[in-house]
Amino acid sequence: MMFVHGVDSKTDIADHLYQSDVLSTEEKEEICYSSLTQQESNRLLYNKLIRKGGDAYTHLLEAVRHGEYPDVASEMEKTELSDQEIQLCQIGMKKVKDRQEKKDILMDHDEVIPKHILEQFEKRLEQWKKDDQQFVSTEAERNM
Repeated sequence: MMFVHGVDSKTDIADHLYQSDVLSTEEKEEICYSSLTQQESNRLLYNKLIRKGGDAYTHLLEAVRHGEYPDVASEMEKTELSDQEIQLCQIGMKKVKDRQEKKDILMDHDEVIPKHILEQFEKRLEQWKKDDQQFVSTEAERNM
């Protein structure tokens, strides 16, 4: 499937669908979860949109075009979903869910802050430490 392997839904596509009120905040965060591969994120997004029905697929096509993947959008318009493709998508979703459950089990039960958020904090703290090393003390600063 060209969509699964040909686009990166973690960037413009997820943002566009979120701004169009196709995805909720939780769904967008789930799709953009850092430990998912590009293909897993794309399958997850595709599965969510198939379940939503209605205009969700139309919004996906708009988002793919907006994300500068016009060739993929054209191919998607020409292609009809077979039952086998829907089954494969659901199997992929089960694998993603199983992997997520394993990672959740590995988290300490006492851990309040999710691992990916903790990693972001650590990166920010390291940057602050670097910035502090470049700080130059002035007379005004000492008088404060």
